[in-house]
Amino acid sequence: VIEDAELAAQKGLLSLVVAGGAVAGAVKEAVSPELFADPVARGLAEMLWELDEIDAASLLSTLTDPEQARLLTELAVFLPDPEDGERLRDDYVRTIERSRIRARIRDLDRAIESAELVRSDDELLSLAEERQQLARRLHELAAGE
Repeated sequence: VIEDAELAAQKGLLSLVVAGGAVAGAVKEAVSPELFADPVARGLAEMLWELDEIDAASLLSTLTDPEQARLLTELAVFLPDPEDGERLRDDYVRTIERSRIRARIRDLDRAIESAELVRSDDELLSLAEERQQLARRLHELAAGE
């Protein structure tokens, strides 16, 4: 399940790429299409990452997937200010990372409960250590690191 904040951040990254310029290149260098969990966003990202120059109108005419066309149209209508591009990119990437860490922590909490029920001490210790590391990273991200 993709959190709303993560999906919004993924769309934000795509909008930076659609906006073009130096920020688009910086986004493409910082992340790969695999970052996009939503299949529609990932498919569009895969196309955008292949292009050197992005002309949303031309690209729109070549899209055969109506969901990708809808997403591209949405992105092209509200293009971000290029001056905010790097800050936005970093914020979006942190948002996605926080969302994924929270999801992994939820999974770990369930696994810890199961390990406690079957009294699997080695597994419990391993899961607790991973959870602690993720909690620290989440704290770092909240502090803007």
